[in-house]
Amino acid sequence: MIHRKHHEKFGFSLIEVIIALAMVSIIVITALTVQSRIVRATSKNKNIITRLAAIKGVFTTADKQEFIKKPQTYNMTLDVPATEIKYRATPLPKTSALAKIPHLFIENVTATWDEGTTTMTRFIFAPERPV
Repeated sequence: MIHRKHHEKFGFSLIEVIIALAMVSIIVITALTVQSRIVRATSKNKNIITRLAAIKGVFTTADKQEFIKKPQTYNMTLDVPATEIKYRATPLPKTSALAKIPHLFIENVTATWDEGTTTMTRFIFAPERPV
């Protein structure tokens, strides 16, 4: 009578476990890299939106305090995100084609931070009111 050894295979070999761990590691590293980029982009976009809201706030403040009646410069600093904001209102240059329109002013708000600068400009018509 011939006896055959019957080996039942239970579990995984060492090489199969190592290959499975390598595959899982690659997937996890890729997912973490993508998540990190998303978090950075979200933070950057939040900072841009905060700066744009601050610029809009400067224009609103200029309207409320009637800065245009006496053209001037106004400075403001944001702590988070670190931003230097400068407001300037001036009459149009005499060389401008729009200089023919009386009481037309130009307002500039410039926001400066580590990564760059953004400038918003608007024209405002401010006729003198009769007394």
